[in-house]
Amino acid sequence: RLSRSPARNAPDTPENLERFKRMQAKLIGYLDGLPATLRKYPQSDTSLYARYARAFAYFRGLDFQNAIKEVDGLIALYPKDAYFHELKSDILLNQGKVAESLPSMQEAQRLAPNEPLLALGLGQRMVALEDNSRLGEAIDILKKVTVREPDNGAAWQQLAVAYGRTGDIGMASLASAERFLVSGSYRDALGQAERASRMMKEGTPGWLRAQDIVAAAKDGQREDRRRGGR
Repeated sequence: RLSRSPARNAPDTPENLERFKRMQAKLIGYLDGLPATLRKYPQSDTSLYARYARAFAYFRGLDFQNAIKEVDGLIALYPKDAYFHELKSDILLNQGKVAESLPSMQEAQRLAPNEPLLALGLGQRMVALEDNSRLGEAIDILKKVTVREPDNGAAWQQLAVAYGRTGDIGMASLASAERFLVSGSYRDALGQAERASRMMKEGTPGWLRAQDIVAAAKDGQREDRRRGGR
């Protein structure tokens, strides 16, 4: 099939090659460990790919000081690259510096506003803050993520936590029901959806969605029993 493909001799675009090299560097730094990464990308190599690989290798090796040094170098050279800001935020977050990690993730999301993964990261950090005044903003961000990615269980889980922190247990239960439904945990989805129904006014959008989840969870349970009976 490859020999018959009209694209068999088509050259890769520079953009695709750049993305591929970045992916290679990230995987090497993330998976191969610091010694192997430094052999392939020694400190004398100041290319984007080398810095990127070393940043991940230091990060994975818990050498946060050098990880930040490498990623700061990348940001200085490529200030409009959202994923370098995201990486800096991740490094800070893994040191327990939630508040310090927030500005970098905000900048990442500003630079790539249509990337749900970055929006999720921003919402997660806002939820993790002890400042409940940011919960409304976090909920708005996470709701947009779930609209774009309704099967994103992590977004539903964070949304449930945020609603719970505001005291809106009905919406927290509904978000938990969504999370369990997408993961196939139908018993838990049913329980949370029924709980949400009891806490919401009949006929409201939340109550109606809870009814949908109840029906979907019961269908899922029946299908599981049918398959198990084969």
